[in-house]
Amino acid sequence: TKYLERVYLDSGIPQEKLRLVPLGIDPEVFRPDVPPYVFTVEAGAQYLQDAGAKAGSLSKEGQATRPFTFLFVGGSIHRKGIDILLEAYRRAFTSLDDVCLIIKDTGTSTVYRDANSRDSILERINDPQHPAMVYLDNDMDSPQLAGLFAGADCYVQPYRGEGFCLPVLESMACGTPVVVPRGGPTDDFVDESVGWLLEAEHKPFHVDDAGKGHVGPWECVGPTWQFEVDPNVLARLMRRIAFEADSQREEVQRKGVAAAERAHSQWTWRQAAEKARLTLSEFAVSEFAVKAEEVQSSTESNQKDALEEEAVDSLVGLSDETAQTGPVPSEVGRSKPRLSLCMIVKNEERVFGDCLRSASPWFDEVIVVDTGSTDATVAIAEELGAKVFNFPWCDDFSAARNVSLEHATGDWLFWMDADDTLPEECGRELRRLAELAEDRVSGFIVPVHIPPAKGETGFTIVDHVKLFRNHPGHRFEGRIHEQILGPIHRTGGTIERSSAYVVHSGYDYSPAGQVHKRERDIRILEKDLADRPDHPFVLFNIGMTGYHMKDYDKAILTLLR
Repeated sequence: TKYLERVYLDSGIPQEKLRLVPLGIDPEVFRPDVPPYVFTVEAGAQYLQDAGAKAGSLSKEGQATRPFTFLFVGGSIHRKGIDILLEAYRRAFTSLDDVCLIIKDTGTSTVYRDANSRDSILERINDPQHPAMVYLDNDMDSPQLAGLFAGADCYVQPYRGEGFCLPVLESMACGTPVVVPRGGPTDDFVDESVGWLLEAEHKPFHVDDAGKGHVGPWECVGPTWQFEVDPNVLARLMRRIAFEADSQREEVQRKGVAAAERAHSQWTWRQAAEKARLTLSEFAVSEFAVKAEEVQSSTESNQKDALEEEAVDSLVGLSDETAQTGPVPSEVGRSKPRLSLCMIVKNEERVFGDCLRSASPWFDEVIVVDTGSTDATVAIAEELGAKVFNFPWCDDFSAARNVSLEHATGDWLFWMDADDTLPEECGRELRRLAELAEDRVSGFIVPVHIPPAKGETGFTIVDHVKLFRNHPGHRFEGRIHEQILGPIHRTGGTIERSSAYVVHSGYDYSPAGQVHKRERDIRILEKDLADRPDHPFVLFNIGMTGYHMKDYDKAILTLLR
């Protein structure tokens, strides 16, 4: 951040040694429309449930039936200003006010285990005279954090010292406006159009009689200071944000929309990586220029000396080819593998665009097999550069998927559904896996993360072999719940797990949707059983489908076969 750059300059670091490369957000994970986090057993969660939030779930809809929620994410330590926030919240509200402060603590069992405010927070929660609070310190993955950010009305972090404060940017990406001190690192991405800025005193701390500052055992080059927000000022602002007129609620929503637009358009990891790439390229060109200058000087004085061993590196700087920037092959003589995305679709216009935009940048080609769309699905695929093939639906998912594999020309194949999205870091990981895979490895497990239904908590994670080598023997089998693992094993390949995943956000939890899905599944499973009598996996799926349809006799008979 520019603030951190100023800190380095004030500490005596020369400007020529500094370059600004920011952090960022994953726009596929941190976005306003993610399912809200559902509170169940967290300390204080009962208040949200009793206050009318459905099953304890935070949602920006139905403002009149739920409390206005403030959120803090980070270690509950002095540097992050948790004491200022707690005091401001106590001064701003009473137990009768329809508000709630959510605190997501971090590091309580690791880096901050000896310095957190957990006990003090729990004591406040148990005080019936204190305004409502909810506290959680469990580990959360990025999708869960996104649900926490998206469900809150306002994010507050009156920090004393930060280098970037990434949770503020992640909150903005989820459409939640922020309250932060003015003058710190968050000035790079927060102004009054996306949040509220608090005036903060530069308060000296740990300064000795000689005027030298100290941080732990280290002496600093000058006096040390920290931001200090006035709790009274913060209290008045929080009360105004939560309660002052309908126009204030409109301002909160307007700032939230602007915050998400700014984070997604200017502050993604892809943009941060590009700045890092340009910075590294600048260093490379600068170094070559220095080496070239050294060679020119040495050749003018004594041409023979320039050919000595210590001058060889300098000669590289004179090469036109060396000055060219670009990717360096990881292994000479070995080209990077090509990746094909293979999909089957039908009437997916609602979600297909988001899917392809998230995934296609990471693949060399996109193969789409359409099984009879009557909407704009095919047009969307063609507009986004996919190769589209038609295949009449025949109650056989494997048959359709295998058509997509037949048309793929990549070295590695990856499949996903139209209502899946591929987070940016996961797309990058897929390419890395394909490039570095040992010859013995033929495929990778890439889990599917399914967000919870309303009233539930936690993601459902389902393992699938999604990335595998393009081999004639690697073809799906089974009419439904199709599998590729068996065919890969039969070709002698091995499977490894990966850290990549896809997010499946189109699951239909509605009763009508569930009935339709189960009826379709059982119809196709019966056909599959006719094709493969007594196949254990088919029998298992028929039994489980019967169970979900409450046909318990069928379920028991099938599972016992």
